[in-house]
Amino acid sequence: MSINSSDQVAILALYAEYNRALDAGDVEGWLATFVEDGAFHHPSRSYVGTPELREFITARTAKFSSNPLIDLRHWNDPIDLREDGRIRGSCRLLVAGVTRHTGKPEVVARGQYEDIVERAGDGWRFKERRLTLL
Repeated sequence: MSINSSDQVAILALYAEYNRALDAGDVEGWLATFVEDGAFHHPSRSYVGTPELREFITARTAKFSSNPLIDLRHWNDPIDLREDGRIRGSCRLLVAGVTRHTGKPEVVARGQYEDIVERAGDGWRFKERRLTLL
């Protein structure tokens, strides 16, 4: 399978939707970025399949109201796509927010994603995301 320009655009849109849904606390939107048996390998634990992915995103979203930071945003740059029998992607990650009580901007995390994406019936989805924090 080769990556044509329309696939590249669709995969880049997948990355954007993942970040949008994560930042918005959109549980269903975030889950929709993964295939049903997809895996998210967080540094603290791996989540495999829709029930475990739901567990992760639901718990994360529930913590928003007590987080000392507001307006968290995930940024990726650059997104590198390659094909080796599978479609693989990688990108750097920057998470920034604003301290709730002072209004001061703050970098929360830096990291790297290594991904496998695959075409699902209705578009591209993550088969596997592996997050490494730097």
